[in-house]
Amino acid sequence: MKCSVCGKNVEENVLGKIEGTLIKVKKDNKNELVAVCKECQKKENLKELKRKL
Repeated sequence: MKCSVCGKNVEENVLGKIEGTLIKVKKDNKNELVAVCKECQKKENLKELKRKL
């Protein structure tokens, strides 16, 4: 899975869970889940990330 902000691969742990976050974004009147890596989460807050997506 790739980060929607920077394009890097989002790491997964042993159980197959991602080491980041899934954010719900509204696109074309549909809700869509996008992946965001830990580094992008540290740089910006949630509102700024949603604006970029």
